[in-house]
Amino acid sequence: MVDLKEQVSTLTMVTGGRVPFTQEVWAGKIQAGLSLKYNEALKVFHLLLTEEITPLTFAKPLLAVGATVRLVDIETGLDTPWTLPAGSTLEVRMEWHSFNEPVRGRVYFDGFHSATAFADSLVTWYEQDIVTFNTAWVDPTGARPHTWDIRVRNDGVGACEGEIIQICITTTVGSPAVKGPEKLVQCKWCKTRFTVKREETIIRCRKCKKTFIIFNLP
Repeated sequence: MVDLKEQVSTLTMVTGGRVPFTQEVWAGKIQAGLSLKYNEALKVFHLLLTEEITPLTFAKPLLAVGATVRLVDIETGLDTPWTLPAGSTLEVRMEWHSFNEPVRGRVYFDGFHSATAFADSLVTWYEQDIVTFNTAWVDPTGARPHTWDIRVRNDGVGACEGEIIQICITTTVGSPAVKGPEKLVQCKWCKTRFTVKREETIIRCRKCKKTFIIFNLP
């Protein structure tokens, strides 16, 4: 396997009272004109349906007709539902998808079906600078935790290959956004869960000893 650590370089410059330059660079690459504020952080959910074998945790096998699969938190390798901690809000800012079969996407907020989207086959759809949902509309102060679950179903006539990504921004209400020094991750291969340092991205499973890849977002 190619050593990804040797291929990735990061610009980091932190000045007093300002957002780290690294965050501004990443935000600019992901969405033109977007700059994270001091109390904001990126949250990305992704799903790649492929017949290829890859260590990326959001890559899953082709989806059978009528089957349903969940998107993956690219920072941890865990399927949704993802839990937004109390004291924060979540805002959807960009969505992209493309499949070779018609699919149906459903979003569940706190376990309740809250949105549906249909995607035609062989059509690429992309939109940014959108706000399709914001938990602040329901809980502006982040008084309690909330769950966010995204599912895709194959409504076509053959095995489904394709991709969907949703980019969100979490906002810590009234204070700087702080991610803990560690995070719970899940091995792509054997599904074992364990804790790693937040900045780790290329990880060797403690049980099956295989390598998988997650991401470290600003």
